[in-house]
Amino acid sequence: MLGTLQRHCEKLKMRIIALGTPVSPPGCVHTHKLRQILFDYSEIATILGYHASQEKNLFKYAMYIYFKLLGLHFQIKNLCDLYKASSYVDKYMNHYFENDARLF
Repeated sequence: MLGTLQRHCEKLKMRIIALGTPVSPPGCVHTHKLRQILFDYSEIATILGYHASQEKNLFKYAMYIYFKLLGLHFQIKNLCDLYKASSYVDKYMNHYFENDARLF
């Protein structure tokens, strides 16, 4: 599950870049997959305008990012919810990018 979440995150970063938002390309800063996902989501959320508090919360970052990108609110309370939401967003973005001739 973590491998799939990490791949979804990498694809999401590349698609956000394709949409014109300046985000660093996907890379491996942390060897632990969950830490890498948290790092990437926190970077994306901050660039999209999330004002982070002291605590880093992966689920809040994901809810914010998905709301900003799709306009849909996902209730994410655990990794299973994150996986379901991430899969939905990935499927949605695949459909969007496949049907737009100007992108990819």
